[in-house]
Amino acid sequence: MQLTAKTRIKEESVFSILDEMATEYSFVKRRLFAKVTQNVKTRAELKREFIAQYQITARQFNSMWCEVSGSISSVNELKKLKVKNLESKIKSLIKGLEYTTSNFKIHQRKRKLATLQARRKRTKESLKDTPSICFGGKKLFSKQFNLKENGYKSHDDWKKDWNAARNSQFFLIGSKDESFGNQSCQMLAGKLVLRLTNNLAAKHGFKTIQIPCEFNYQKDLIDSARTQGQAMTYRFIKEDDKWYVLLSTKAPVVEQSSHFKNGALGIDLNPSCLAMTRVSSDGNWIQSWQVPVVIQGRTQEQIEATLGDEIAKIVGYAAVNQLPIIIENLDFSEKKSEMNSRGTNRMLSHFAYSKFANMIHSKCYKSGIELKKVNPAYTSVIGKHKFSLGYGLSSHCAAAMAIARRGFVREKNKVSNAKKKLNNSFSERLRMKAKSAFDLPARIGKIRTESKHVWSDWGRLSQM
Repeated sequence: MQLTAKTRIKEESVFSILDEMATEYSFVKRRLFAKVTQNVKTRAELKREFIAQYQITARQFNSMWCEVSGSISSVNELKKLKVKNLESKIKSLIKGLEYTTSNFKIHQRKRKLATLQARRKRTKESLKDTPSICFGGKKLFSKQFNLKENGYKSHDDWKKDWNAARNSQFFLIGSKDESFGNQSCQMLAGKLVLRLTNNLAAKHGFKTIQIPCEFNYQKDLIDSARTQGQAMTYRFIKEDDKWYVLLSTKAPVVEQSSHFKNGALGIDLNPSCLAMTRVSSDGNWIQSWQVPVVIQGRTQEQIEATLGDEIAKIVGYAAVNQLPIIIENLDFSEKKSEMNSRGTNRMLSHFAYSKFANMIHSKCYKSGIELKKVNPAYTSVIGKHKFSLGYGLSSHCAAAMAIARRGFVREKNKVSNAKKKLNNSFSERLRMKAKSAFDLPARIGKIRTESKHVWSDWGRLSQM
């Protein structure tokens, strides 16, 4: 797991040199991006050229290369995700046309379908083109064309903000085989020793500068990672005329204290609440509760703060009882594209499942709690029909129980090396009363019926 910490540089005397460092890094990085997108020279050839031409070290070039290649990959992945979302919308629209009888609606939906198909085609074709990246941001770049409306007296005023945005950070990648995890920046006794570029070293007459700073947050984990010889990667960022340092490294290994012999804790994530259910080692219900999560009318920071507080309580409960935590492995992008309600879409987008997953993963890792993700298929339906009435649980807590049992069953199968099917004591099969609510098709033979997965029955029940 990756560990990240941030601290502010209080020694303002080094700000001017950091400004120069960021300006030079930004300039060379943009030149490197231009060269990389031309696909004329190899990385080794570009490395020799840039070290000689711009007087940078090999490790400084590697840092720039990682940033440039990462930005290009990010742009392409976003395009692929856009294509995937468009294909989902097209599929849904085609399916809707089959049940539309109004000529007016058919015409409008066909127009929308043609628009989406054209957009998908353009996006696919753009994957073959050179990626377009605006260093400084497209939003700020467009402000120069409407200076007065955006609060600028002249183009020079805008350009100051433009240069500040472009030259506001630089990145220094680390490596395990380097002293103190990084050749370009090293943490030594409450200070960072930063290696300047050769141009700046010649200008100022010294190769390194010492920056007093301490990473108080997660200090023990950082010291442990340094002791274990992990790579230490630094990013210097300027915000509101102040400089900050972000340190990223691999978190040290924490011994797990949880075990499935103590049971498991399932969590069902919803736009309105978090629902938790604890089950015993034999899969029986022990305890359930849910907490509201207010989303609408709140900022992203407020939502993240609320989630952070609740996750800390949940993981603390699991740590005391030595329980593994089970959550659903949701594809948030697909879930969002399937929703038809704009209001629900808005709630889901604010809720940010991926943020929740990252936060609970980090907290569980540091607390030595095992976190497992299970297939979310039919957990709500199973919870409603198998556990909700019998245990008097809400629909969300019942779904959390289904999630917990599913994670525990997989662990049981893993330990016993059994085949990939559910354990009898943790069966997800329909009860006979619910199963009798619908008949199996006559054309399906006995052998074919028995070979089908139990989720096929739940799928049919969910559509009734």
